[in-house]
Amino acid sequence: MRNVRDCCYEAPLDIACIKGNTQVIQILIGYGVAVNSINRLEESALHIAAHHGQAEIVKLLMDHGADAKIENCCGKNCLEVAIENGQVDVAIEIAIRPCNHDMLFKVGDDGSTIMQSIVKWNSKVASAIMDTYITKTPLTENHNSNMVMYKIVIRNLKLPLLLQVEYDFSILDPGIEFEKNHNPTDGIGSFNAIKTIASSDNISLLEHPLSVKLLDTKWLECGRYIYSANLAVYTIYVTILVFYILQIERLNQSTAHKIIFLGFTSISSTQTTTTTASSSCNFSHTANQQHKNGLVFHKDIHSLVVWKVVIYIFAIINICRELYQLYHERIRYLLSFENYLELFLHSAILAFVANPDYSFNTISWALESLVIQISFIDLILFLRKLPIIGKYVLMMHQMIWTAAKVMVIMIFLLFGFAISFYTLCYRQMSFYSMSLSFVKVIDMLVGELNYSSLLEAIRKGSIAYPDAYMLLFLIIIFIFFIPIIMMNLLIGLAVGDITEMEKEASLRRLADLADFFYNIDRALIPRFRHYYAINKIKCKEFGNINMLRNGAKEQKQAKIISDTKVNSGMQTQSLRLDALQDRLRLMQYSLEKALHQSPNESPSK
Repeated sequence: MRNVRDCCYEAPLDIACIKGNTQVIQILIGYGVAVNSINRLEESALHIAAHHGQAEIVKLLMDHGADAKIENCCGKNCLEVAIENGQVDVAIEIAIRPCNHDMLFKVGDDGSTIMQSIVKWNSKVASAIMDTYITKTPLTENHNSNMVMYKIVIRNLKLPLLLQVEYDFSILDPGIEFEKNHNPTDGIGSFNAIKTIASSDNISLLEHPLSVKLLDTKWLECGRYIYSANLAVYTIYVTILVFYILQIERLNQSTAHKIIFLGFTSISSTQTTTTTASSSCNFSHTANQQHKNGLVFHKDIHSLVVWKVVIYIFAIINICRELYQLYHERIRYLLSFENYLELFLHSAILAFVANPDYSFNTISWALESLVIQISFIDLILFLRKLPIIGKYVLMMHQMIWTAAKVMVIMIFLLFGFAISFYTLCYRQMSFYSMSLSFVKVIDMLVGELNYSSLLEAIRKGSIAYPDAYMLLFLIIIFIFFIPIIMMNLLIGLAVGDITEMEKEASLRRLADLADFFYNIDRALIPRFRHYYAINKIKCKEFGNINMLRNGAKEQKQAKIISDTKVNSGMQTQSLRLDALQDRLRLMQYSLEKALHQSPNESPSK
């Protein structure tokens, strides 16, 4: 009767799982109920318990041999059922068992593994799973008296203890063979859980020791060499560009009047070049010198052709690289402001180099002055992946973003002050037009009030009554709102959020590293990826005595879980024997009672 199903094809075990009655389930297990029996939907008792969030029952069933890999008619196992119904405790209970780790690599209909689905769903479950892929054992190579004394001293003084730690990265990066067997639709790296963490809302999982160790190991093995090569090439590119522009500027200055700063030259050299010493600088240029400079100009222009070709090639390669990223990343590429910045930078450099005119009056030359600044900003952003200074680059980026959000409010105040100062001081050069007035107000933002010049204008009558009083009133209001309130607000935001910014910057750097390695995986051919792949590593780390106890506890728990299937049969047989003994005692009691009855008494009594 224990395995009989009713008209709804539900067994007593299924009903007990729905009701959450642990005692009934223990009794049924004692009578030898089939824990892997399925209903009409091909659901086992684990499916039902997982659906209703019965974590204790799930543990009890698995301890007695329930198979968590059984799939229902929809092809879902009990872990997937727990994920779909948001049962966190049940998912942890199922997933942390080593015998169920193969379930985490199952590829679902969305083209991602169960582990990737868990990463997107709940960080607590993902963190618990990642903990089981780290094994800590104390180093006990020597068992002599000195080693025993060493451990006693460590325990008493609470000093760090040397541990051997094994990191298994297969849960985060299944590897090349796994991808070959499953043929992902999104190409290489589709099953990379680290990339999933970096692009999900649970980015804090990047701080997990398993994630940090994987990223650090990849960085030390090959990432730093590839990154250093890219940084060196880009630095050479920027250096050549700067050298090229400075050479053109030098050649243009050679054809113009030469400026001599008398204060920076000795008296003897000054007397040989000019006879005028009253001014701070002197312009001297003869017709013969102009002719010579013209010859030098044309000669050096031809010598810069080589550098021009190099810059041209670099710009084309970088544009092709950006287009390649756009092809692979698609929407993700368009969501990053840095991609637009780099695309504009290389396109502007290409337009500048392609222009044959080297004079200062061209639009391309004015644009190139902006491009130089952007190239150095891009070079600074290039450093954000470095282990030490990378997070500070990202902190600067976050501070700029915070200041930009405050400026959205401040811009209305600045625009209002610009209009007011323009209407009152339009005769002054700094406020002659609306645009100049706005620039001047921004200059006043950092403390350049130029108060004396305004008083001089009032004294001369350029700013007449009653405009002079209104101007002084506006200056007082400006000082109160902008330098005092707004600037202190910006400083307070920068200083108050510095700890949070540092934490977010560290996470952002790890996310950038994850994207960096993901792009390397997609760029390398499979032959080279085999040398680059990392599955497991063993290392020695220091930990305290609590870590040792926790490690021993984890090992004990792992041993218990690994022996569950072996012991479950014995436990079931023991429970069956106990139940059989109870039935035998009951039968013995009934027989003894029947023997003591008188012959005249009816059996019914």
